[in-house]
Amino acid sequence: SRNDYKPRVYNDGVCYIVNETTAPTSFAAKQNGTTASDFEKLVKLMFSEMSIREQDFEFAEAKSRTLTRKIKTPLVDGWTAKNKIIIGNTLYDIVNADKDRANNEAFFYLEEVRELDKA
Repeated sequence: SRNDYKPRVYNDGVCYIVNETTAPTSFAAKQNGTTASDFEKLVKLMFSEMSIREQDFEFAEAKSRTLTRKIKTPLVDGWTAKNKIIIGNTLYDIVNADKDRANNEAFFYLEEVRELDKA
């Protein structure tokens, strides 16, 4: 029934789903982005911090990754798990992303990459 509908609240912060835009150096080695301006912001989302379950850690470990954060956002298009996420000044790899179409939400399993320099 309509009465048990709970509005979803994402009030733990803002994240950006980004694309790395750093140009290759002259000797063709890819440089890693070090400031937020090295990334193209694709999507800005509010998020909720989620607790990481034992099976989440194990899943990441099986992929030789370290899970440092799990967040939930409204579901939007325009990104893939190959993108990265910036929260505050920290860059994260997306270890895994679950799209929950029934609830119109996405869950991101994140591995911290590095702190970004202030641009």
